This record gives sequence, C-alpha cells and structure tokens, in this order.
Amino acid sequence: MRSTGARLDILEGAAEPEPRRQVRTTALLLVAALLAAGTWTVDHTRRVAEFDALTRCVQAGETAATYASLRIWARADYILPAVFRLSPDQRAGLLTLVSEAATADTPQLVKAREGCRVEHPQPWHTALGRARTAYLAYIDARLDVDRAIAGDGSQVYVQHPDLDNLHDRAVSALVAAAPDAEAARRVRSLLSSTTD
Repeated sequence: MRSTGARLDILEGAAEPEPRRQVRTTALLLVAALLAAGTWTVDHTRRVAEFDALTRCVQAGETAATYASLRIWARADYILPAVFRLSPDQRAGLLTLVSEAATADTPQLVKAREGCRVEHPQPWHTALGRARTAYLAYIDARLDVDRAIAGDGSQVYVQHPDLDNLHDRAVSALVAAAPDAEAARRVRSLLSSTTD
C-alpha cells in the first residue's frame, strides 16, 4: 500500500499549480506578441525605406522624362508649321533638329532608369516589387519612344497610347504600394504629368 501512496504523491507533485501555469502561459504569449510587434515594426520601417528609395528613382525618371519632352516638343512645335510643306530634303533637315534633342536627352533617362533598376525591395514586399516592375516597364517604353525619335524625328508626331497605359499602370501600382495615404498623395502628385 505504501507504493500506492508514493505513486499518488508523485502524480500530485507532477501537476503544476494552476496559477503558476497561467503566469507562464501569459508570459509566453506576451513575449510572442512583443516579438511579432517588433518584427512588424522592423519590416514596416524597411518597407517605408524601400518605398522612399523607389519614389526617389521615380522622381529622377520623371524629371528626366519631363525635361526631354519639353526639349523635344519645343523643337517639334517650332518646326511644325513648315515641316510638312517642305520638300523631303528640307523636311529631313528640320526633323534632324528634333532627333538631336531626343539624342541629347536620352542619357539622363537611361541614368534614371538604371537608378530604378538597382532598387530591389524585399521579395515579400510584393506591392513594391509590382510598382518597381510597372515603373521600369513605363520608363523602358519611354526610352524606346525617345530612341525612335532620335533615329527619325518624324516619330515625334506618332501617337503612343501604349505609353500612356504603361504610365497609368505605374501610377496605380505605386499608389497601391504606398505605406500610407500621404505617400500615396505624393506619388499621385509626382506622376500627374501627362505623357506624350
């Protein structure tokens, strides 16, 4: 009988008092919550930094694209009254002025694009990845148009609706990736310019 009593003592001794178990469980849950909050904070800070870096490269791209457009269209508008009334040889000379403007400004656009290419958000920041991809698609298409104009100045008068669509997609993707409403407003303002 003695062994039975010892067995009960061992079983009773093995059971932890209920309040102690609750304290331990609460402490573990608190530690898990603090770790989760810390991880979220670090990730959010990283996501904001990645968004800001992407916004800076987009701003450089938009500045270069706007400057190129102004120079190209200033020449195109200047020659427009005469260009299609002249002989092909004279027309080619005037269109060369437009080509030269596109050629001169392409390097700044390439530099801005390369700045965006080096920005790589974390793989789990999918909205930022989509925004980067959408903007690069737009800036690549914009470069293709400018290079076409550099090769043949008459290309300035060709419509490029695909460029407008790519621009709109980039705006939507960047706004969707914005970490807050103020960042989304800044991106909309930055990208509110119209494309050619």
